[in-house]
Amino acid sequence: MNLGKYAKDFEKAGRGKLLVGLTGQVGCGKSSALAFFREEGAFTVSTDALANKLLTNVKCYSKILEEFKNAVKKDGSLDRYKVSETVFRNKTKRERLESLLHPLIIKETIPLIKKSQEKIIVIEVPLLFESGFHKCLDLSVCVYLDRKRQLERLSRRGWSAKNAELRIKAQFSGEKKAELSDLIMDNGGGRNSLKKQVKGLYGAFERISGN
Repeated sequence: MNLGKYAKDFEKAGRGKLLVGLTGQVGCGKSSALAFFREEGAFTVSTDALANKLLTNVKCYSKILEEFKNAVKKDGSLDRYKVSETVFRNKTKRERLESLLHPLIIKETIPLIKKSQEKIIVIEVPLLFESGFHKCLDLSVCVYLDRKRQLERLSRRGWSAKNAELRIKAQFSGEKKAELSDLIMDNGGGRNSLKKQVKGLYGAFERISGN
């Protein structure tokens, strides 16, 4: 799916603002970086959080139930774990879920940008380049972590090596995301190092945006 077709909508909503896309592989520290940007004063959006919110939308929820009948519990609710397992093993199912959720995420994001008072907006988008979302934004930043540390972090979350590999392979590699991004933050030095990098980038964003 190419979300670049919404670029003009983002340009209109973000007039006078700097729109930054934050991406990176799973388990590399995107959420921590987003929180640090928020602390610095940026308006932040997590598309993962929006996706979870959309799962409570009746219309969206019913379509997902139709698509993932094997993931319906006895009480009629959706077993999100089973959905997750299915989409990371079945590319076709994953693409169908993305085709349903991504346009809705876009429609949720645009009003947030328009209403925000801040001039710097950082949007966490795991599939920033895969989806074409980057074409809607001014800059892209990748949080990078080497594979060994990435797997260690995912293991601490309780993920099996097999599940971790399935999720890693379901998107661009960390190296490719870094190559495609305008800016890179290396998370190999831990939280304090990442926080300092965020602070430095935020200062640069302020200068660019005229804050």
